[in-house]
Amino acid sequence: MTGPEPSPRPNPPPVAPPEDDDEAYNLKKFALRDVREELSYAKDELGVDDAVETGTAKSAKLTDGLGAHGHIWHSTLSETTRTELVGIIDAITGQVSRSYDDVDDDWNAEPDYVDKDDPRAKWGVE
Repeated sequence: MTGPEPSPRPNPPPVAPPEDDDEAYNLKKFALRDVREELSYAKDELGVDDAVETGTAKSAKLTDGLGAHGHIWHSTLSETTRTELVGIIDAITGQVSRSYDDVDDDWNAEPDYVDKDDPRAKWGVE
């Protein structure tokens, strides 16, 4: 999985500069945007939303053919292995999805502009 190279400081989004001289861009929101984009990329690469789009969870696709009724490997050990793999895959995809949702909520809660004295105006700069 490869994605965009991280930048040392978030780039401003395409929003107009603040009209009030006492306001500045909210750099924390820019940083959250960058994290949100990376998590979105991770969701796409992991196929987190596959279950919604296709009706089949990523874990089911990756373990197809294993288990008690599998056509690739049919045994009790295969079923145990399949169950463990499903749990691991579901935990990973679930965590990425929850992390995206949490960051998305935080990003949406942040204003575009803050007072110049607000720490978010200097987020990641100092």
